[in-house]
Amino acid sequence: MKQRYRYDYRRLATALAERPGGQLTEAGLGAALAGPEAFPWAVLAGGGISDWELSQVVCEVYGLPFLPVDRAQPDPALVAELMAAGIGPFLRRTGLVPLAKNGSLLAVAMPALVPAEILDELQRVTGLIPAPVVGTVQTNERWLEEHVPGEAPFPAPPEAEAKDPPAALPRAADGGAGQELRRPPQAHGPRGQEQ
Repeated sequence: MKQRYRYDYRRLATALAERPGGQLTEAGLGAALAGPEAFPWAVLAGGGISDWELSQVVCEVYGLPFLPVDRAQPDPALVAELMAAGIGPFLRRTGLVPLAKNGSLLAVAMPALVPAEILDELQRVTGLIPAPVVGTVQTNERWLEEHVPGEAPFPAPPEAEAKDPPAALPRAADGGAGQELRRPPQAHGPRGQEQ
């Protein structure tokens, strides 16, 4: 759909790298851009930003509302309908949580952000027009693990720690000559879970 043409990870990655005081490592950025569904988990695993902060950046960059799944209370009848239609594996693969249906609109909570292509695929498989809101990676993951049976909900992000530390990524936003984004202490465990 035309309104989602700019939902992509490159724009978000640029915003994260340019955040004042933000720390997005080169390894985290590279891993995040490696796969279509792995971005939010790889960013969190790379450290330097919390789940809530990532969602806040998505809201600011894309002008989307924030509605975490634990506050939204997804419609059980809608979830049952989508599960009966075989949409469960798609939801687990993408981290999307269906919240409500109103006519031909399907409100879905994204795990921070999913690219427009995934929302277009959701429209194709459901016949409904997705109306995305920003959720958090961790609340979506917990909800899917509890309500959608199947394999592990999300792709495992690439390892956050490399054997050799990555080269520093220069900051572009604040003209910080000589300033670099460095790997912060490991703040998140696998898939962005706090340790």
